[in-house]
Amino acid sequence: MLKAGFKIRAYDPQGLREAKKLLPKIELCDSAESAAEGASAVVILTEWQEFKTIDFSRLKLRNKVIIDLRNLLNRAQLTDFDYYSTGRKPCLAENIVKIKAIA
Repeated sequence: MLKAGFKIRAYDPQGLREAKKLLPKIELCDSAESAAEGASAVVILTEWQEFKTIDFSRLKLRNKVIIDLRNLLNRAQLTDFDYYSTGRKPCLAENIVKIKAIA
């Protein structure tokens, strides 16, 4: 992704020290919220409990896209987001709005 020109910001509550050595071209942040600020998408790669309690509605994302590669989040609580997770159908905000309008 870096070679393609993407800017990547990351946060890990336990691995920042080691990540600094291994990933010098990635901007490391001091919180999940700061890593997500202004992002086109949030990608969850680890299962830290801290990520389960993030109030995604308060994040200032450019696009409301969450990619959960650990199936950590409850997709029913992310109805304002396009939510993609491993092995499950995407839950797209546009579809949720249509369902609510019909109900």
